[in-house]
Amino acid sequence: MSKEMSFLDHLEELRWHLIRSFIAIFIVAIFVFIFQGFVFDMVLFAHLKPDFPTYTFFCKAFSSIGIDSSFCNIKFNQTLQALNPTQQIMTAIWASLILGFVFAFPYILWEIWRFIAPGLNKNEQKRSKGFIFWASILFFLGILFSYFVIIPMSVYFFYNYQISDVIVNNFK
Repeated sequence: MSKEMSFLDHLEELRWHLIRSFIAIFIVAIFVFIFQGFVFDMVLFAHLKPDFPTYTFFCKAFSSIGIDSSFCNIKFNQTLQALNPTQQIMTAIWASLILGFVFAFPYILWEIWRFIAPGLNKNEQKRSKGFIFWASILFFLGILFSYFVIIPMSVYFFYNYQISDVIVNNFK
């Protein structure tokens, strides 16, 4: 076991773990920002395309049991609008930072583990072996579930929800 650390030493150690985590997020965010055209068109706006895998799956599933499905004829005819000069760049920056966090998540967990592990005894360290792996797997499964199930269903519902024909949806 190493020597006892003071409170300020612990804060300094935590500071460096946080700095390394933020650096990882920013490095990934820079790569996402560089490829923002692909990221937005093929990943973030993929839910607006009628051939998105979730819509295709529901179309085939409902058709196979003889139910007519509106998922087969999805059309999103609205155009998205930027209503102020900085909106598109700010959206690109925020999307890059969020995706930077998502893709750097295993590294962030590893940094958290590196800070916490010295305070655990050998038995606790042994029992928590695999934490980073399983936490990352569950995190990415949650992301995939959101991407392929929750978001497409939400986009479809909110795009088609209308109280009355008098009110027209005009999305920004």
